[in-house]
Amino acid sequence: MPQIDGIQNVLGRIEAIKSEFKPPTVQTPDIKPTGMSFDMALKQAMGNQNAGPMNPAMMAGGPDSLMALMNSQGCQNMYNNGSAASNERLAQTAMTWNNKEFKPGQTERCADFVSTMIEQSGTAPAGFQHEVNCLRLQEYGKKVEKSDLKPGDVVFFGNTYMPGDYTHVGIYVGNNKFVHRPTAARPVVVDELSGYYGEKYCGARRLNG
Repeated sequence: MPQIDGIQNVLGRIEAIKSEFKPPTVQTPDIKPTGMSFDMALKQAMGNQNAGPMNPAMMAGGPDSLMALMNSQGCQNMYNNGSAASNERLAQTAMTWNNKEFKPGQTERCADFVSTMIEQSGTAPAGFQHEVNCLRLQEYGKKVEKSDLKPGDVVFFGNTYMPGDYTHVGIYVGNNKFVHRPTAARPVVVDELSGYYGEKYCGARRLNG
């Protein structure tokens, strides 16, 4: 029948046209973790493959940078394997202030400095609040013995510029040295944990790990 033949011809032409404009089949590449950069692996794991490049400084440290990223997202308790590196980052941050003035002339000195270093390094434990009082600072983290001190431990001293325990505080940086702000009139310095400060030493706390 002519009408049926005409309809079939039209349908045939439609199918031909559709085949010409059919988009090519896209195959999802086989993603192998060993062939991916840490940057891309992290973004894929977070379901954000199309995000822009991350801060190179954040990514440079591998897994420890992942912890820093999680800290920035309020997930600091989800990645605990980097606690040692976290403590070392606190020591490194404090050392960048060596021989530099920290809030010149302000009387809030040692505890204010240590609190600021904890915040700037991204190593604050859960519930941490900026402290300007040494006694309050010793409530964070866990107690460590002097023989077990590691970089990033917060070290305390008593009976320094006034009578009493926990009157001064600094950050241990290794090799029996610590960094601190001794007075409002002096810059941040590195001192030996011996002599005067060895006699005044009264304890240490480890914020992470």
